[in-house]
Amino acid sequence: MSYIELEDFDSYYKRRIGHYGTENHYLMEDVKQTLIRKHYLDETSVLIGIALDDPIQIEPALLRYDVGVKLSQKDDRLLEEGFDKRRISGGKYQVIELAHTEEAITSFWSTVFSGGGTIERDVSRPILEWYSYKDIQNHTMCMYIPIK
Repeated sequence: MSYIELEDFDSYYKRRIGHYGTENHYLMEDVKQTLIRKHYLDETSVLIGIALDDPIQIEPALLRYDVGVKLSQKDDRLLEEGFDKRRISGGKYQVIELAHTEEAITSFWSTVFSGGGTIERDVSRPILEWYSYKDIQNHTMCMYIPIK
């Protein structure tokens, strides 16, 4: 387990609304293919998945999921490709590395809120699914859990 301090940063993203699951994967692939086709995905870019709502509190049809990209330089031309732009709050995050498999991600999400840990999560910021270029190549990912 490790920790990282992130600065605030801009993310270009696409959003889907509906039950969390397979459709989120399709959105991630769509975003990734657009970034590859437009030559935005390189060693400095990071793909980010953000589940914005708690499925225990929000009905499945209204759950929001964003897939975005953190670029090394701002480039608003992505807005012309159907992306929106948002500011992601920085701060301290606990980093958990996972295999990028449905089983590993499902296991993470089913246990992350079970408690028992000594770290207090900052619920004002979302958990970030973080996919660096290296992670994408290695079929791994990191979960960035915001902490106080």
